[in-house]
Amino acid sequence: MKRSMTMNSIKRKYIPPYPGLKLIRWELDFPSTAAKIDGRGMQCRIDSMSSGDVPPPCLYLLWPRLKRDLPGSCVPVGYTLRPYRESDERALLNLLGSDGESVTEKEWCHYRDMLLPNGLFVVEATGSAGAVATAGAIHNPNPGRYYFPFGGELGYLIVERDHRRRGLGVAVCAAVIGRFLSAGYENIRVCVQEHRLPAIHLYLRLGFEPFLHSTEVEKRWQLICEAMGVTYKPDRWPSQL
Repeated sequence: MKRSMTMNSIKRKYIPPYPGLKLIRWELDFPSTAAKIDGRGMQCRIDSMSSGDVPPPCLYLLWPRLKRDLPGSCVPVGYTLRPYRESDERALLNLLGSDGESVTEKEWCHYRDMLLPNGLFVVEATGSAGAVATAGAIHNPNPGRYYFPFGGELGYLIVERDHRRRGLGVAVCAAVIGRFLSAGYENIRVCVQEHRLPAIHLYLRLGFEPFLHSTEVEKRWQLICEAMGVTYKPDRWPSQL
């Protein structure tokens, strides 16, 4: 299934990493220091690497196999983190569509079918009528470019704009990672487009590591690290499972 997305006012076509499910979103509560990260130069590099109207494939970041300690997170006062309930459906669909791209019933059903039991988390604010943040633990060993035996993917992470920079993204990510670990998953990952530098910064801060599974991917990560001002660590990051 093909769908359209807009990047810097350039309309492109994008093929999802697995059938029936939209590109996973990363609408994050990124810390204020992130304002220093400018993705415009990175976008120019992405454009130069694109083939036709198809952007480069998403990049993988892996949770270290032996890492069992969860990211330090604390749900701030005034918020509650809990598993999804059926009564959350409408509010969650509104949240997932808050970036301007609504989720169809087919896509929503496909997403729910891939979730681990009690693997979808929401954050609600005191006095709020619906969810203000969410992320899910998806069973997906074959995203398309690389096979991850018994693989799990952190998906559909989004924080409502008015509630960002409060640690809610870290909290739901920690909940998802904890759910994977409790189920015995060893191949845990996120998938992200390289122009989403704030999201990449968050995942690195959480403990995820870039997966350098090809020479082409290594070059892309070098550019990302340069754009973010972080150290490129090919000797420390995984190149195989």
